[in-house]
Amino acid sequence: MKKKTVRKNKHKSNFKHRKKTRRNTKNNTKNNTRIIKNIGLYDKPPELIIIDGFKILLLPIKNIGACYISCNIHGGFSHETPKTRGAIHLLEHVLTSAWNKCLDNVCSGITTKGIMHNAFTNIQYSGYYAVGNCKDINIILDYITSITLSPVITQTNIDIEKSAVRTELYNLMQTNIWNMYYAMNKALYKDKNIYESYNFESMLKNIDNLTLSTLQDAFMETHVPDCMIYTISGNFNRSSVISTLKRMIKNKKPACKTRCLSTQLYNSNCYKNQCAIHYVKNIKASGVYSMYLVFPTELLAHDDAYIYSTFLKHTFGGTMNGIFHKILRSKLKLVYSVKVESHTLLCGTIFVINTTVTHKNFLPTIIEIINILKLYSNIKLPNAELASIKNTYLTEFLLMCQTSPTALSKYYTHQYLAKARQRQKIKTIRQMYAEIVNISGSKLRNCIKEWFDFSKAVLIYSGQHEVRFSKKNPLTWENLLQKANK
Repeated sequence: MKKKTVRKNKHKSNFKHRKKTRRNTKNNTKNNTRIIKNIGLYDKPPELIIIDGFKILLLPIKNIGACYISCNIHGGFSHETPKTRGAIHLLEHVLTSAWNKCLDNVCSGITTKGIMHNAFTNIQYSGYYAVGNCKDINIILDYITSITLSPVITQTNIDIEKSAVRTELYNLMQTNIWNMYYAMNKALYKDKNIYESYNFESMLKNIDNLTLSTLQDAFMETHVPDCMIYTISGNFNRSSVISTLKRMIKNKKPACKTRCLSTQLYNSNCYKNQCAIHYVKNIKASGVYSMYLVFPTELLAHDDAYIYSTFLKHTFGGTMNGIFHKILRSKLKLVYSVKVESHTLLCGTIFVINTTVTHKNFLPTIIEIINILKLYSNIKLPNAELASIKNTYLTEFLLMCQTSPTALSKYYTHQYLAKARQRQKIKTIRQMYAEIVNISGSKLRNCIKEWFDFSKAVLIYSGQHEVRFSKKNPLTWENLLQKANK
């Protein structure tokens, strides 16, 4: 029997570090640290500091015991090429256990403290976060900065996480939703890197080709100061946190590129902007059809009208008081529920209307949705309904942003991360609250008319059999719109 050896904390990062050089520039200050904004949390944008080029957003909240620390990175699936398909997803898995104090994929140094940690990756961003007792904030800081600046990536961990990624993808492929999202994005975007990010079959085929070198290259190209922002939220000592971060960043800063080379998705020619209908076969669907009705827009997070995108989700998709629920379920008895979502990338914002219906109710449901959207693009929402939805939105907004360090962090982080790419103004909670209060019926009507443009709409549906408009006519947007106009 082999004697089990206990590894001591002698792990070294397999990323080269920059040599210490002194630069004589006007921007340099002591310890290369600049205070950008040292002002209040709710009345004005929160404090942002820069340490050696890395942005740190400070969100202090008194009288709570939990601290939430995250690192968000501008570099998701769209950054990949056919040869590196799936690398960013695998890197996300590997980095969560790439702390030098983790042994064999188990990070007992944080789990024994009750610290919860996880990560995510989407088309545009990757993120790593941990939340725990504020008395353990130095441990959380060490963990987050280590895995995002000087990770210890081993072949053993890569092999473990490859197996985990395979299982995750196979689980996702058990449903037909991934096929529908793939078809939806393929119909919406010109950029192949965007819609291929939902091609799980391609990811599975390529996973064995991803090597340690592939992951190191992906890390070095995305984990750069211009692409990243750290956020610290909770009841913490500001001076102590800044001092700790200076030391950690100085010791762990990788020799990566200084500019963010991640694909900038936004351009004036991003969408196909063509109406389309695509059928995705699902032999397991028994008499029901899932549908996604999608509208692409060029609306960005810093646009003045952006507040209306969230309000529209409440207006049409509210569970009990949404317009679709009242008409399609309560009045016409066509559906059980209708969800309305919006997703914002640098291309813009897409609105997604999602529901499940029987074959009999398929065409009537689509035609009624068309009629509802056309109606409210021409008339103002009644004042009583507007006030009711507005009050619900205000309540949810206040609960979301002022009771949780996690929610507060997410509210401000996405603004500052997008600001690095778009240079928009930061909207405080107080400003957002005022914007919700001032939402007008006429502006809402104009937004509906502009954003729900059927000449660009994409319908993706899935069921056992393809649906025809009639025995003689196929399902087309021309037929649907003509029927709705009657």
